[in-house]
Amino acid sequence: MPGAGEEERTAAAAQTAAGAPSSASAGTASRGTSSQATSAKGAAWTRFAIVFAILAISAELAYHTVVLSSDGFQSYLRALASGSGVILGWLAQDVHVNGTRLETGPFAVRVADGCDAFQICALYAAAVIGFPISLGRRLRGLILGLLWLQGLNLVRIVTLFWIGTTFAGAFMTFHQVLWPTALVVATAVSWAVWALWETRDAPA
Repeated sequence: MPGAGEEERTAAAAQTAAGAPSSASAGTASRGTSSQATSAKGAAWTRFAIVFAILAISAELAYHTVVLSSDGFQSYLRALASGSGVILGWLAQDVHVNGTRLETGPFAVRVADGCDAFQICALYAAAVIGFPISLGRRLRGLILGLLWLQGLNLVRIVTLFWIGTTFAGAFMTFHQVLWPTALVVATAVSWAVWALWETRDAPA
């Protein structure tokens, strides 16, 4: 007759054999769930890229075909010039605003096409709208981000005018290279910070 030790070993082997399929099934299910999650994330990012591209291209076309020639856009440029003039006045700059022109002594700049923040705001808005997150969070991102970028563009106009009156030799470098680059970088970073903040509680 088999001893007690042999019976215990037989029982343990049976339990192991019985548990193996269960463990294998659990591992398969886990891998399946992980694969589905990865696939869902990939699909979400694909939709984001498509929506972003469509909105960005549409906004750029609208900018050149509709916005630039509209009366509303010209009013917006005049408002930018007026706002910049007010800020420069606070900074003790003797500035006269004439339509879209800012003038002081022999130096003057005109707030014209490209001095607006339309294109960077359009890119930011396209990225926020296309991001796979709730509508409320997207609206919050749009409002805060667009206000921030408009404010940053106002700072650009003010600093460019100051540079033009103080360091005239550096004006074109700041106007054509440094500030445009800074605005593009600021737009990308602003969206990234918003997206990371709004998804900070999302599962990895």
